[in-house]
Order: sequence, then C-alpha cells, then structure tokens
Amino acid sequence: MTDYKFDIDGKQLSSDEIDKKKDFNAFHNKFQAQSKAFYQQNWFWKSTGLASIIIASLFFINSFGKNDSNNAVDDKIFEIVNERPFINPPFKDLKVKADAFKVDANKGGTFKSRFGSILKIPAFAFSRKNGKTIKDQTVEIRFTEYKDVADQIISGIPMTYDSAGTKYMFSSAGMVEIRGFIGDSSVNLNSQKSIQIEMQSAYSGTEYNFYCLNEKEKGWDYLGKDSVVDHSEEAFKKQIQEKYPEIQKKDIQISDNQLEAQLQSVPEYKKRKKKKVQIVYDLKQLTALAPTKPIKADKEKEKFRLDILENENPELVSYKDVQFELAFGESINPKHINQNWNNVDIKKGEDNEVLITFSKLNSSQEVQYRAIPVLDGNAFENAHKAYLANLNNVNKKRSELKKVTQQIKSLKKEIKSKFIDKALIKAKLDRTERIAYIQLERRNKVELARLEQRATVQKIQLQNKNTQQKVTRYFSASNFGVFNCDKAIATGANKKSTITNIKFGEEVNEAVIIDVFQQANGIFSCIAMKKQVLNQYANSTITIGISKNQIGILKSTNEGELDFIVKGAPKSKAQLIEWLEL
Repeated sequence: MTDYKFDIDGKQLSSDEIDKKKDFNAFHNKFQAQSKAFYQQNWFWKSTGLASIIIASLFFINSFGKNDSNNAVDDKIFEIVNERPFINPPFKDLKVKADAFKVDANKGGTFKSRFGSILKIPAFAFSRKNGKTIKDQTVEIRFTEYKDVADQIISGIPMTYDSAGTKYMFSSAGMVEIRGFIGDSSVNLNSQKSIQIEMQSAYSGTEYNFYCLNEKEKGWDYLGKDSVVDHSEEAFKKQIQEKYPEIQKKDIQISDNQLEAQLQSVPEYKKRKKKKVQIVYDLKQLTALAPTKPIKADKEKEKFRLDILENENPELVSYKDVQFELAFGESINPKHINQNWNNVDIKKGEDNEVLITFSKLNSSQEVQYRAIPVLDGNAFENAHKAYLANLNNVNKKRSELKKVTQQIKSLKKEIKSKFIDKALIKAKLDRTERIAYIQLERRNKVELARLEQRATVQKIQLQNKNTQQKVTRYFSASNFGVFNCDKAIATGANKKSTITNIKFGEEVNEAVIIDVFQQANGIFSCIAMKKQVLNQYANSTITIGISKNQIGILKSTNEGELDFIVKGAPKSKAQLIEWLEL
C-alpha cells in the first residue's frame, strides 16, 4: 500500500466559529428549492406503485474549493429520497460490537467497557416515553465505541457536518453510542440525571469539539468542549509525586542538637534559661532549710523538757524551747528524771514522733522514750511564723519557676517553628529545583525526538503515531444517542468529474462513495449518480463504493467512469480492514 502524507489545507475552525455558522434550516431550504431529479417525478412513483415514502437520509455532492460564479452549476446539492434511514449501516450482517450492562434503575452504578471507558449512571436515571421515572426494574445499557474509520464505515453514521451551506468532514477523536432498553423496548434518559462518560481516546489534542447526533433534524448539534486528561502527562506527574512528594511541616525533622544550637543564638532564650537555673537553685536551698511545721503543745498530755547546756550540747540547741509529749502508751519513770544523763540521741520516727535515747558515760544504762516535739507560747508563735515565711518563699519560687519555664517553652516553640519554616522553604526550593531539572530534561528529550522525527518521512510517520497518546475524554450525556468528539475540517476537492458510468461488477445507477482519511480518523460520504458531478480527493487513503450490500475499491475514474473492484459483503471488521489495507 502507498503511504500518503495527509495534509489538508482547509481552515481549522474554533468551537465558537462552528457554532456561529450553524444554519441547518437555511441549508435545508436551499436544497429543497432545487429542481426535482428523475426519481422525484410523478411517473417514477407511479411506475413503482408507491404512494408515499419516508425521507430517511440526506446525501450531498458539493465542491469545497473557493467560491466562484460557477458554484450554482458545479456545486449542485441533491436530496436523495428513498427508504434509507439516517443512520444506515451498509452491511446488514455486520455491526460494531456493543458492550451490554445490566443496570438496577433504583441504584445506577459504574461500568467499564472492553476498551476501558467508564460510565457512571446515577440512581433513577431512566424514564418511559411518557416521562415517568422507571423504578424497580433492570435496564440494559448498550454502549458502542467507534474507534477508527472501519467502525465509522460499518456504523453507517453520517460523519459530515453541514453549517451555513458548507459541508465539513469530521476528524474524530472518538465516537460512542449509548442506548437503553427494557426487553425490546427502548427507554429514555432523564435529562436531570446525566450519565458521566470517561471515554478512552487515542487522540490527545484539545482542539476537538463535542457533538450529539440529532436524528430528528438529521444533523449534528454542537455541545461545546469535552475535558481531556493526558495519561502520559498524568503518569509523569504521578512519577514526580512519588519520587518527590509534597513537603509539609510535619515532614521536617529537627534533632535536639540542631534546635539547641539554634536556641543558643537567641539572647532572650539564654536570659530565660539563666533565670530558670537560679530559681531552681534558690528553691533547693529553701527546701533544704525549710523548718518543720510546729505542733502546739497539748496541756492535758504528759510531757518533758531537756535541760540543755549550750556549751556542752550545741547540737541540741534547736530543742531548747521544745517540749516532748509522750507518745501513746508511753509513761515517764520518775527515777529517770532525777538521774544525770551524759548523752541524748534524738532520731526521727514515724509521723511526727521522735525516739529519744538517754545514756551515761562508762555505763551500759540506757533508756528510751517515744515522744512528739511540741511548742508552746511565744516559741510556737515564732516557729509558726518562720515556717509560714519559708513556705511562702517556696511557693513564690515555684510560681516564678513555672512562669519562666512556660516562657522558655513558648520561646522554644516559636524558635522551633521559625526554624522549621525556614527548613521547609529550603526543602520546597530544593524539591522545585529537582522537579524543574527533570521537567527540563524531559522537555529537551521530547524536543530532541521531534527534531529527529522531522529528519525523514519515516520519522514524521513515527511522530504521527507518537502523538496518538492514550487520553481520557470526559463528558456527560443528558439523552441517549450518538456522541462524537470531533474537529470539523473544510475539505477541498482537487478534481471534479461528471459521472458517465458506474461499474460495480455490472453497471449501476448510483453508489455510496466513501473517501477514507485514515490519519485524520475520518470518512467523507456522498452519493454518486450518473450525469452528476463527483468531487475527488488526492489525499484520501482510499476511496470505496458500496452498492447492494457489497463493497468495492475504486480503481480508476477514466473520463468520469467509476470502476470498482468488488470485494463483496465483509463478514467481519478484520476482513474489512484487510480488504481496505487499513
């Protein structure tokens, strides 16, 4: 097969331009005003015995070159009136295979096609012809995807777009058909319950528009733009995200040594820390020297004193004014009072008790009493005041310590936060630089590949294949029907011939002519009839004809004679592709 570079010079129209130029009514009136063809004459219908016939499909033969004074003659528009429906599959035994999904009308659901496209159907999305919502039933959704020119040919869906008297060819990025049934009866889609469709497409461009086939008006309705997600770009972003994830404060780890080094450079922190050290020292001193809480003497209890000579027993001076109440169960032996004891040892016992041991030098005699130290009169008052003063000082120091500790904690938290913020900014800058380097490296590789691809025709073809990256095209359907992501291309015929004869194995009066533009993923259809003008395109991949369920390949157009190599009726899409060498 010969490879052609597909290079159409027609004007690429924006969505707004296409929408602005839509004028199907004016176009319809234009071709209705033309003189009737032979098959529209009364004698023709009388000879067939037909009383009426359904107008099912419109086919046009038109020149798409520059306008001139001969347009009225050369670019005649013919209305073919026969029993052919608007969507007219040419092969009765060959259809594009659909995916069928069983949907609970009450629940809806998410479904995936064989090509990976996703349908998201809401609950209570279906209605009957009378508008009543369908409940408690199962609806079969038939979802068909038309991926290439072979699917377009098999489907019989018209792939031309008429606007303001000009015919455009659709270059498709993907077309789908969605229908709903209960048994053999079709159902409607509630317009308030749109189906969300994620269509897998091999065309990544964003210049495509979104259309719905209006079967009643026999034309395409422009619906705007779809949303496109480039999977290669998404994969690259995911790879970047996995390698260099977004950095947050919680991701910044600072060691105690790092933080302490940072804190030591802050004067306020050093001042607070020094003050805390001093308060802790003072508190320890106060605690070590704190007097015991004095106990007031009970007049009713038996007690005794120590007759202390300060010069001889300085260690007992603190007990000079202390009285000792006998502990429970203790009693004083009067003999012990009148004796002269050389040593007195006082040890703290349980609770407030002390154990007082009296002994003599050069003697083994020893007596012990359990008692509680108590004070009375001025001695108690003075001791109590001293105790309260010490307790007050301790509490003040503790309050100061708590306050300065909180100040240090807050200051430490503030400095740590600033340190983390600084580290976070640095980490983000490092991450940005690394990602930018990877992106630049990737961009340079892509640019280098493009330069290499322009070197030869083979590399150009490789580039064309590489641009067909798999993407997801997002759109919603508020009704059942056919939806197409297309860009409309105004084509220009390089040759026009008046048809003298059509050979399709045998002579026929008419045939459906389809020009296939494989690289643009589009087909251009019209009806060829004897004595009428046919536009021909040099840049089409192949030109085929269809007549009586048979397909033929155009081999010559000598002096207006169309001669087709008849292949027959294809049994499968694979056979059609083989015949057409697609």
